[in-house]
Amino acid sequence: MAQPPLSQRIQRLERELGVPLLQRTPRPVRLTAAGHDLLARAREVLAAVDHLEVGAATWAADDRGDPGDPVGPAIRAAFARAGVDGWLHAADVDHPDAEVAVGADEPVALASVFKLPLLVTLHRAADRGRLGLDEPLDVPVDRSVGVTGLGAMSDPATLSVRDLALLMMTVSDNGAADVLLARVGRDAVAKTLAELGLGATAVTASSGDITATLARDLTRTGLGLTARAVGDAGAVAAFRTLDPDLGNRSTPRDMTALLARIWRDEAATPAGCADMRRLLRLQVSRQRLAAGFAVAGRGAQVAGKTGTLLNLRSEVGVVELPDERRYAVSVFTRSHRVDAVDPAADAVIGNVARLAVDHLAATSASAPTAVSASVPAPPEPGSGPASRY
Repeated sequence: MAQPPLSQRIQRLERELGVPLLQRTPRPVRLTAAGHDLLARAREVLAAVDHLEVGAATWAADDRGDPGDPVGPAIRAAFARAGVDGWLHAADVDHPDAEVAVGADEPVALASVFKLPLLVTLHRAADRGRLGLDEPLDVPVDRSVGVTGLGAMSDPATLSVRDLALLMMTVSDNGAADVLLARVGRDAVAKTLAELGLGATAVTASSGDITATLARDLTRTGLGLTARAVGDAGAVAAFRTLDPDLGNRSTPRDMTALLARIWRDEAATPAGCADMRRLLRLQVSRQRLAAGFAVAGRGAQVAGKTGTLLNLRSEVGVVELPDERRYAVSVFTRSHRVDAVDPAADAVIGNVARLAVDHLAATSASAPTAVSASVPAPPEPGSGPASRY
């Protein structure tokens, strides 16, 4: 939705409710207390509508004597209402055959989700003694730019691999990610993906490469780096940086498989996997997957990694329920609009994730299995039995 119509609708809603919903200042627009309250209630309503649709489909299927797939159509309908194309895969971490799939094997552009396989590569390299997590790395002035962390800073810095990884995962720091990618090398990431059997996933570009490609895409439009160019849905549709065939890519299924390995201590040593889980739980962004479960009021813990690039919004993560069941979820969306802020696209990621997890939890026929507390350290290639990861 273009900004003027959106502003008009918000102003009309404020008049109807009799309270301001936004703080309008020269600084970035922020929600008032009433705005925050209304947003939370609206998300509850949207989630309830989605779940009602699943219930209705289930009742209709029961009447026909055909169990069918009630959740898949409801997820597709939720994507359509939000004005996005969407792809989802959700699976029980401990019983991977239990899954919900909507376009799960379609290639998707990773955006900042590429930082997850990079994180796994770092820990596997540390496990094999090829780098130390306490190793200091210099962050140059001419680093990749961004709106958070080192990417938004100006001066040289020196941080450990461990602390750079924390910035990369918690605030999606582009500068930190590119320093780490340069340290381990793209070949190492490719080797990790091959060893883990993630054949649909490739990391070929750094954050800096993505920014440079975006700049070239903007130049090709003839409009330059302007609000008109970035807001033109037709022009953006042809941007190479959004094409999964031309950059960092994966599928929702590959990403849930990677998450499940981290949660089962199979992506690295138990200590390495525990540290990766810690970082994913510390992610600052909570408006997508986590928001979908916050309204559920069930005490679910959500860990994840978001990705955002123009009209692409995604998050991959793990939802841990109080009864110890855990579900890996990957949701990727491409909005039909090109807005800097798209609450509907953010909200639908959490809503469809909750639909999928609720469906898996309701149909679960067995209790969660215990996760092994001890996994041997990975051997060097050729030095012993084949690595279990």
